[in-house]
Amino acid sequence: MAIDRNVYILGAGFSKNAGVPLMKEFMQQARWLFYKPDSPLSEEEKKRFANVFDYLQKLSSASAKCNIDIENIEHIFSLLEIDLLHEGGSLEDVYNDFLYLISRTIEASLSEPYGQTFYLHHERTGDEVEVIKSMLDNGSLTQSKYLWEDRPSHLMIRVYDYFALIIAGTLIGDRNTSDAVITFNYDLVLDRALQRCGFKISYFEPPTGAFGLYKLHGSINWGYCTKCQDLVLTDFEPVYKSACPKCNSNLRPLLIPPSWDKGVREKQIQEVWRQALDMLRTAKRIYIIGYSFPETDQYFRYLLYVGLKENEYLEKIMIINPDLPSKPDMDEPVWGESPRSNYMELAYGAMFQKYYADRRLVFSGSTFAGFLAHRWAEIDRFQER
Repeated sequence: MAIDRNVYILGAGFSKNAGVPLMKEFMQQARWLFYKPDSPLSEEEKKRFANVFDYLQKLSSASAKCNIDIENIEHIFSLLEIDLLHEGGSLEDVYNDFLYLISRTIEASLSEPYGQTFYLHHERTGDEVEVIKSMLDNGSLTQSKYLWEDRPSHLMIRVYDYFALIIAGTLIGDRNTSDAVITFNYDLVLDRALQRCGFKISYFEPPTGAFGLYKLHGSINWGYCTKCQDLVLTDFEPVYKSACPKCNSNLRPLLIPPSWDKGVREKQIQEVWRQALDMLRTAKRIYIIGYSFPETDQYFRYLLYVGLKENEYLEKIMIINPDLPSKPDMDEPVWGESPRSNYMELAYGAMFQKYYADRRLVFSGSTFAGFLAHRWAEIDRFQER
């Protein structure tokens, strides 16, 4: 029997409304945090950032010989991985400082505590409003702010909370949800939204009694103790605020570059990929949100290929990305004019050739928040086709 499962695949564009910089903007944001007069960084943190900047300055001397964008953290990550093989322990501090820079930049860039400043105004049914009011009254929905409660057909809600309520099944009526999220993002934007809405999260195991959130490249709240070689999960806080509970050593954030070397971290992350594969094998609908199909991430292509080759249930695939154009009725792809737009459509069209030929591959040129605000009725139609 087919499982009525939606699988949401999230890229960096998903977290942009929360203030998390895109990969190509990341180092610029890190430098802004470093140099701004009222910098939130301590002197010790600035030393760690400066160590990374010095390393990048040395890398820049090679840019004339080899054209690589060393401002993109995906490329920096991969270069560091390879450089470590050659330089060994002499680069270990730079590597640890780079992981720290990623975690600290994400947290310092959030627009508000919990990373939620964008408010979604969306007219929904009275039933949904009543569900949310009930959750507020019984205390199961915390740290969230809802306005216009005196108007029964209108609701203003934080966009990530709203998304969490939808994917966890609270606002979709009688459908017995078994949905899951596969994400490439290191941040805790969705993790904290699910927590605020009262849902447990399963990072490494099947989504039984908890929502499956599978973070393929790791997370800033997953720590690795290099001394005990243990994986330590912190409660929705970055690991730089914690220590190993066994030996009190500093924890290294378990973050995986797109190149994903075959070292010790494979043992720590392989269960996440296994669960993601299981979700793809049984997905009925797939939504790819804010993922720009970077050329550095070949493993995602392999994951999709292996995950979908035995999937007999998949009906539709929807791509949501502001770099794409979009027709109002969303009935067919629209080929864009910009090279980036054409590249993405060609890449997705080639990857999902069968679904494109059958008109089951749909594009939407919206941001995540814009799509959720204005296109949710289209998702209902999309699921019924």
